[in-house]
Amino acid sequence: MTENDHGHDHPHHHHHAPQGGPVVFDIGDDVGALIVYLDDALEGTEVPIEWDRDPAKDVHTGVWRRSLGADSVVVAVYPELIEGRYRVPALGGHAARDVDIVGGQVAEIDLRSHRHSYA
Repeated sequence: MTENDHGHDHPHHHHHAPQGGPVVFDIGDDVGALIVYLDDALEGTEVPIEWDRDPAKDVHTGVWRRSLGADSVVVAVYPELIEGRYRVPALGGHAARDVDIVGGQVAEIDLRSHRHSYA
């Protein structure tokens, strides 16, 4: 079973936004998304994550600055992940973290050294 072939019939399209452009989340059914907030120093890098169902297959995305209201943040955005547990590698002094992706939802992890509130 591949990432896009998971037991039922519906297409999955990957939307990758170049260098901080708009992101389209393709979530629903058994597909969710993940946003990882990161320190500015990681901008322009890539962050691979591992899916517990197939650790050999990495899912990766670029780390870019994106607008968030009047401010901007450096994030890695995974707009389309099949639900399950994923491991985010150790970054910026933080230990590796596991995150559960739930279909139809966007999970968030904040790995910045100095956390901000955007309420």
